[in-house]
Amino acid sequence: MMCRRLTWIILLGLTLICSSAQAKIKWTGNGDNSFWDNGDNWNKGGRLPLPDEDAQIDIDGAHCLIDEINVGDKEAVAQQLQLMYRGDPDTAVTLTVDGGILRLNGKLFIGAEGGSGTLVVESGQVSMPQIQLGKNAQNASIVMNGGRIDCSGSLEIGVNVNEASTRQLTINGGVLKALNMNSSSQGSVLLNGGVLELGSLTLDERVSLDILDGTLVLAGHGDQRDTVEAYAQAGFLTVFGEHATRGGLVIQYDADTDQTVVSADPSQMDLTRAWGPAPVGGGIATEIDALVWTPGNDTRATLGHDVYFGVDAGAVADATADDPMGVYMGRQDGASFDLPELSLAETYYYRVDQIDAATGEIHTGEVWSFTVENTLMIDNFNDYANWEAVLEVWEESGSAWNTISTDFSAGGNAMRVTLNHPNQTDEQKGTHGALILGRDMDLTVHGARVLAFDFASDPNQGFVENIYIELSDGMTASRVTIDDPVTVRNRAWGQVDIDLARFAGIDLAQVKRMAVGVNLLSSVDQPVSVYFDNFRLLPSRCVPDRTLPSDLNRDCTVDEADLAILLDRWLEGTVQVTAAQAPDPSTWLTFDELDPWYLAFMDETEDRSDPNFPRVVTSPSSNVTVDLLGGFDGAGAAVFPGDDQPDIRGEGESFVHVNKAGIECLAGSTLTVSLWVNGDPASQPFNDVVFEAGEAGSLIRFECPDSQGRVVFTHGMLPRDIVTWNGSVFSDWAGEWNHYALVKDAAQGIQQIYHNGLLVAENAEAFQSSLWLDDMRIGATNQPIAQRPYHGKLDDLRFYGAALPQAAILSLAGRDTVEQAPVTPADINGDGVVDQADRDLLDADMGRIQLWPD
Repeated sequence: MMCRRLTWIILLGLTLICSSAQAKIKWTGNGDNSFWDNGDNWNKGGRLPLPDEDAQIDIDGAHCLIDEINVGDKEAVAQQLQLMYRGDPDTAVTLTVDGGILRLNGKLFIGAEGGSGTLVVESGQVSMPQIQLGKNAQNASIVMNGGRIDCSGSLEIGVNVNEASTRQLTINGGVLKALNMNSSSQGSVLLNGGVLELGSLTLDERVSLDILDGTLVLAGHGDQRDTVEAYAQAGFLTVFGEHATRGGLVIQYDADTDQTVVSADPSQMDLTRAWGPAPVGGGIATEIDALVWTPGNDTRATLGHDVYFGVDAGAVADATADDPMGVYMGRQDGASFDLPELSLAETYYYRVDQIDAATGEIHTGEVWSFTVENTLMIDNFNDYANWEAVLEVWEESGSAWNTISTDFSAGGNAMRVTLNHPNQTDEQKGTHGALILGRDMDLTVHGARVLAFDFASDPNQGFVENIYIELSDGMTASRVTIDDPVTVRNRAWGQVDIDLARFAGIDLAQVKRMAVGVNLLSSVDQPVSVYFDNFRLLPSRCVPDRTLPSDLNRDCTVDEADLAILLDRWLEGTVQVTAAQAPDPSTWLTFDELDPWYLAFMDETEDRSDPNFPRVVTSPSSNVTVDLLGGFDGAGAAVFPGDDQPDIRGEGESFVHVNKAGIECLAGSTLTVSLWVNGDPASQPFNDVVFEAGEAGSLIRFECPDSQGRVVFTHGMLPRDIVTWNGSVFSDWAGEWNHYALVKDAAQGIQQIYHNGLLVAENAEAFQSSLWLDDMRIGATNQPIAQRPYHGKLDDLRFYGAALPQAAILSLAGRDTVEQAPVTPADINGDGVVDQADRDLLDADMGRIQLWPD
């Protein structure tokens, strides 16, 4: 016993030693000053951080100071230093180095988690192996006014941050040296002065670099002038806040020192014109109330700017004071122009001409543009920590019982509404429930025309009768009900658009109340949940499914591009197709029986006497069964019940796993998949994935149906080719056997869906191949955890490494002949031939723009 007890003591001692080495010291701020070297400011009994000890400063409002007098030769040291760690979003801390030395043996985290962190360097020296400027934090910044920062490794800007966060490095003086700078999220570098010296530089649309009076040095790695020029052309590197192609960017390479030196020279810019415009770009908030710019040199102090503003780019470019063209806004004093109310999703153009103070010469400006954000959010449920927080904003009514869903949402969090919740009393339960938002809202602001939201139904299909939105202005209420089963009984997320004009009889500018309701079938007494997300306002916009028939490319404008499509299919008409024998497939799964020895469906093309049999391995999950007489041909079929444990990810899914050997023929530019589908009518539509395979960006996926009851075939590398059959109805994928064939010929740009031998959908611009394919899942997605389970039966699945003709597909579908009309939007009148009648319809619509609502 003594030996055993001694062993435990030794282990305990080693644990304590390890704990000491890995300990963390935290800033308390309890000292009588803010200095790092005041032990009373730390929580370790009056001592300072040790070289192998992590230091953490995360008390809201903390301001730690390191200076030459109070630190001096002793140096401030730590292993890692965390400026803010797991703070609330509104908390902030600052560390200022104004002399002396801060030396870290590990990483410097600025804004490691939660709130905001700032490092200010006035003078002195800071050194460490790595800097991480922002990680899951609210804001993170470095401000250098002097001194030196030496980073022997990477300066990384941003990790896993949201769009509202800021990551900013500002160098006004001093030197910051790092091996390289890269990013994994948004941020900016402002080189106002001083020197930023890097081994290599990575910029993209997430992190920008603006050079003013500072210098960028890229040391080593040869001549990097082309790299810098590319960043300048792309707009990632700017000069004095402007696009570098306006001039002023100076790039030099010194072969002797192997340094590329980048600076800005204002004398090389065109300084007579206005510059520094705002806003520019896309996604501009509706709260923007003025155009602002920086005047050119020698501009008149009064009446020095001619402003042109409008939605017509050509008019803004060509107009003059003498020929205003409806866009001349007059001559302005200051370098700003107050905007009228902006419309959602509208693109605006503006030009500012500068008037020379001495000569009166007009220096014509460039045409700038910005596009207003396309949505105004009412509530996306991302700011609620729990259901109690929801009830501070939304009121429950009827049988509604809300929770916040964090793992199933259209984006961020979603609101889950359950009727007949187990925790409700019998009096609280029922078939109707609603959540009510009591808030004054102007739903006409910024040209809003649509109330939209994302919706998903309960996994138990068929219980929801309808959902509704009801608006009230305090005097009158108006309700819009959505009862389409494809929408209200669909487990997958789908967007619901409601034309605001449908809310008749109320003042949409004075809305006082919005109710979101759910009605179940009267016979339902069990718990049923639905999900709502992203209630928002949208403008009239291009909705391809609601555009004109003559808009052949579905861009909501009838133009020359549509005429080209029509002429390409000119005089195509209906033809009779006769079946011909299909070739042998590369893989053929009849699903007639499960081989008891291998517990797998066997490939009918394989030789069972081959010592390598089975080469193709198809392993079903335990809840996939065989209906021995239920196939399309009276033989067996595989039965997929879906997921019998939908609340537990990774449990209860039904699928068949097919190894890579079984689908290798599908990798390439040509393929055909033939199969019979019979969906479970009690569960459809369920956004079903019939099969999916992919690797390294390649993908092949068949949805029958998707979230909107459509049949969808996706294929290829990014950006993938998609062909969708929008005309399918319930009987085309549920309750009876239907044959489908999926055909791809990337060399010809053709991707097709055949239904019972008839071509029903085609993408004639489909040039993507699948270069690699990994194993396949039949009956679910091929993600690490199977999702979007198929509900129903599948039979006679065949894979071909060629694009089969329609005659062969007819044979597989068991049909002799079909009358095949052209499957193209160019047959505008649907009479089975592309001819002058279609041309007349297109000509009549030429130039029309069709937005919804119109």
